Amino acid sequence: MSALPQGSWKEEYKQLCDNLRDAYLNELYYLSTSASASRRSRFIEFVVAAFAAGSAISGWELWQQPGGKTIWAVLAGAASVLSLAKPFLGFAARAELASGLVGSYRGIRLEFLSVLDDLRVAQEISTSDRLKRHSILERANQLEAKDTQKQDPKLVRKCVAEVNRKYSPDNLQVPEFKLNKEPSHG
Repeated sequence: MSALPQGSWKEEYKQLCDNLRDAYLNELYYLSTSASASRRSRFIEFVVAAFAAGSAISGWELWQQPGGKTIWAVLAGAASVLSLAKPFLGFAARAELASGLVGSYRGIRLEFLSVLDDLRVAQEISTSDRLKRHSILERANQLEAKDTQKQDPKLVRKCVAEVNRKYSPDNLQVPEFKLNKEPSHG
């Protein structure tokens, strides 16, 4: 295990903390994106099912009243158009992609936490730690390439606030290690 000078160790530790925060930000962002896209997809499915020509709702007495048949025809027509448009809206595909990214970024975050824990215990950064970090970063970069949609700035700000709450830079300060060279008694 090759240790770095203290200044380099601190800088790498801070970079790892930033990597951890980035992974958590992406995890939260895609968790929210997945939930939102799933809700939209389910809403469309509900509307299509509820207002389809053969649905139980179509037989309600309300639609037999004056003007009811016209309103029903408009709703059923809109549901038909929505049914045709649903695949092109991409909500289900977006939810599936985002859901996969959530799990991947969660794994990356947990790996960064593991490396940070190893560093706290070892009190130095080894070549192995550097290789792990590099490998994790490569996977994170590959994940970024999977999502080509523009990110929602408002959602990003919301997620940043949660990242700051959970992994505040103040809580991720570089530990000051005082190595005890004397044997412990006990």
